[in-house]
Amino acid sequence: MLNSTASIQARSPVKGRVAGGSRTRKKIAGILGILPAASPDSPITLAAIALNRRCIEIEILCGKTSSCLVLQPAGQGENGFLNTGFIRIYYRGKTIPKALERHLKTKALVNLAPYSFEDLCRIFMDDPDLGSPVEKMPLPHDLGEENFKKKALLSSWGSDASWHTFLAVAEISRCQLDSLDFFKTCRFIQHSDSECIHVTPQLGVPMMEMVHYPWKNRLRDLNRMPAHLPRVRKKANASNMFMTDLTEYDVIMGQSNDKLICALEAATATPHDSFILCSNTCVPIVAGEDVASIVARYQEKSTTPILFLTCTADSMETLFHRILVTDKARAFQKTDRNGLSGRINLVGYAVRNDFHEISRILEAAGIVLNTAIIPHLTLKTVAAYPRAELDVIYPNTLWTHLYDQLAQDSPIRTISPPPPYGMAAGREWLGAVLSAARIEADADALWQEAARPFEGQLERLHEAARQHAICFVADGEETFRLIDPGNTWGIPLLPLVEELGFGIHVYLHATNRKTAFRSATEVNAVFRFPERHVIKAFNTPDRLTDLLASEDTQAVYSDYVFDWRIVRAGKAQISMQAFEMGPAGAVRTAERLLSTCRLPFFRRYAKYFGNAYDACGRWKMPAGDAAFHPQAQ
Repeated sequence: MLNSTASIQARSPVKGRVAGGSRTRKKIAGILGILPAASPDSPITLAAIALNRRCIEIEILCGKTSSCLVLQPAGQGENGFLNTGFIRIYYRGKTIPKALERHLKTKALVNLAPYSFEDLCRIFMDDPDLGSPVEKMPLPHDLGEENFKKKALLSSWGSDASWHTFLAVAEISRCQLDSLDFFKTCRFIQHSDSECIHVTPQLGVPMMEMVHYPWKNRLRDLNRMPAHLPRVRKKANASNMFMTDLTEYDVIMGQSNDKLICALEAATATPHDSFILCSNTCVPIVAGEDVASIVARYQEKSTTPILFLTCTADSMETLFHRILVTDKARAFQKTDRNGLSGRINLVGYAVRNDFHEISRILEAAGIVLNTAIIPHLTLKTVAAYPRAELDVIYPNTLWTHLYDQLAQDSPIRTISPPPPYGMAAGREWLGAVLSAARIEADADALWQEAARPFEGQLERLHEAARQHAICFVADGEETFRLIDPGNTWGIPLLPLVEELGFGIHVYLHATNRKTAFRSATEVNAVFRFPERHVIKAFNTPDRLTDLLASEDTQAVYSDYVFDWRIVRAGKAQISMQAFEMGPAGAVRTAERLLSTCRLPFFRRYAKYFGNAYDACGRWKMPAGDAAFHPQAQ
């Protein structure tokens, strides 16, 4: 497997999805041991190939059947059909032809073994026809993608395919921009009609969200407001926000661009120490307005960086390219990089209570924290970024594109150890940081010293936790979404809950015995004491309802706020917002989980909520107050 440094930097050098030319097809086909074009002499041929930002897509014909292979750097966490140690291969769809499977396992895997992901990228980059519009692209997202969309409550609330979905993958991905901390400092231009901002209405009281977003600190901040700070909600500076407020008249008369120009003029009229973010929504695009050229014109003459977000597929990934690549490169040119020994950047670590606690542990070990960047993004943090010799990267798949841009053309070494959630991971994390920073210190002793004030509390909490069990539900085809911390905001959910003393029940949705056995084996491998835990499979809503209602568990994990499946099972709910790093964070995490398991409310009143599903397996949402009366069920 690639080491942590290589796995972060092993990305394609292109920004979007581009087709490879004939030279690329010929070379890649040769490596895979197949022909580069359709031929009656061979049952297996390469039909099309493309280089994407994070993968290589290859469409292969086996007889009349078309299959799409996806090649990615090894070590990114997802399941793989094949793995060379440097490259992970998987396919889209439920199956591939047996002849193609045999060929890949016997010949292609051997031929591909010496190549890294970067080697294959170089083949693309040396092709003069790369990105040519006449070249065919691999087949689009297949049935697997469609099934994913059906399970995502983002676009299909009430779908009969979402009844076993407890991880809000699509919803969290859609709102990933909200996970970054820059709105309070930047100037924000919303180019849209007023209804676009009514998706999340702002009232005089905090709104209840539909998802427990992992970057929110609602639970982490309970009873932790420092005494010297006023108890008020932080709000963005209204003077830094601009809204074009398009109307039907503006669209019909072609005045949308005039309003955008006025907003840009106002935003760029005075110097600003941060950047301007211009968000272009659906209405100007549907109206056919050329927004990009207007923004580009102002980008050229503005002294303040202007970032442009629109509705294209790659806009989110390239949004911060200006400051993370261009401005960062200028910062390196201006920075004297002598005398940086022991200086590190924490990349991806949110600045909150547990951040300050682990920072003090690093300082005690002789580490100098240069800056924390991502999710905190300002021009000042980018300017300070070069004054370090090491980046410590927080594993988070949704921020991979930001990490890629930060690492582009950067001489700073990178590591990505598992974050310090719990005692065991904390010691390993501190040891990895000290070793990479070339600090000669005893990581175990330093961590033990930091943890000593909390040892008694942790022991008592551990004993109490052994009387309780927490349930996790996942799709057997996608266990990586539960067991790979990169997919759960860096939090090692199962190992950490086990370390804190709780029993764990994992319920896996599986349509056959083979899937059930494989997924159970993958989950079982992450436990230190697997005999303490329970893994079961289910394939129907009734079976899941029975499992959730088991008296052996007291709490269930779900990303969805007030999950009715959990409530009706008489259980309390946990989410990623309950978890914190460091020794003190481990104590607070254990206390939250324990108090949740002890909560009697849902056990006492579950009988009034009725069945969680209708006859078709869809979530049965309560019909007003009637849902609380047993005679109405």
